[in-house]
Amino acid sequence: LMLLTGAGLLLRSFQRLMAVEHGFDPERLLTLQVWLPVPNDRSKGRYLSHEQRRAFYDRALAAVQGVPGVRDAALTSRLPLRGRNGLGFAIEGRPTPEDQPMPSAEFRMVSPNYFATMGIPVIRGAGLPELEDSLANAKVVVNRTLAEKYWSGDDPIGRRIRIFGPDGPWVTIAGVVGDVRQMGLAEPPREELYISTLVTSGQEMSMVVRTADDPERLSAAVTGAIREVDPEQQVFGIMSMERLIDNASAERRVSLMLLLLFAGIALLLSALGIYGVMSYTTNQRRHEIGIRMALGAHGADVLRLVVGQGMRLVAIGLGLGLLGAWLLSRFLASQLYGITRHDPLTYATVAALLAAVALTASWLPARRATRVDPMLSLRSE
Repeated sequence: LMLLTGAGLLLRSFQRLMAVEHGFDPERLLTLQVWLPVPNDRSKGRYLSHEQRRAFYDRALAAVQGVPGVRDAALTSRLPLRGRNGLGFAIEGRPTPEDQPMPSAEFRMVSPNYFATMGIPVIRGAGLPELEDSLANAKVVVNRTLAEKYWSGDDPIGRRIRIFGPDGPWVTIAGVVGDVRQMGLAEPPREELYISTLVTSGQEMSMVVRTADDPERLSAAVTGAIREVDPEQQVFGIMSMERLIDNASAERRVSLMLLLLFAGIALLLSALGIYGVMSYTTNQRRHEIGIRMALGAHGADVLRLVVGQGMRLVAIGLGLGLLGAWLLSRFLASQLYGITRHDPLTYATVAALLAAVALTASWLPARRATRVDPMLSLRSE
């Protein structure tokens, strides 16, 4: 029962985790990473400046969007579920006290069509401008969590924040988008800040490609399109967004599968053990059962007697098992999401399952005993 309860808790938790809103549409979405070569003698410093990198990314996006079966493609400096990339910022008109930390947010450089490609809703205002030429006049987009935290009840559109340190530029908030799970499925959304790749970009960027069919079938074509822009460019980490999400939950899935395996083995051994014990004890009581039936007991009476005695022992085991599961579930608390370690539905369901298995294992030998001719049973004794 303790193993079954642990497996039940993890299973319920995993179901809750898989049902969380990602904040984007992962279906038919291909992801890949592009790492521009570090300037050296071979690369001749081709991608040393932002303008050079922007020119490459523009050509690469155009090439990928021209691949048959591709609906759209966009850039981001970090894919969802791939960890933290924080950036401090200052809010115009709100000086930060010296004894308090500077506000910070998850920072992403994305192409203007990133939100449409990913299926991230624009809640207020607009997305990133399609035409931007300088960081000094740049627009940014924030997520709902950041807007509610720092402008609760007010409209953040048109407000300015300073990024990239005390000497950095003041940028204007152009829109608010929905929250995205950036840190992991089990981590609540944090404050997020998006800026366009048209004004700043990095050596390493990721590309998301929305396709009309199975995205992984287009892996070779998309890679080929990027290498047509630069034959020396390396493309890696290419996989569907759904597989990326599966990888993000791999550790929990392995823990769940192992515990389910052990719990299944334990359940099978319990059923066999109960069946074996009840068969042995029932066989030992054949003479008693024969006397009872010779004196007028019906099969249902014998069945109720034998099964009732077996289930009383099962009830004791269930009580001890529930107590043990209640105490040991604290070791699973860190692995649970969306439920508590004392989830009553899980405990009740698992106890009912084990009771049903035990009832079946007790009923089979008892039913066989009621079919024995009492006279034969008495003579054999």
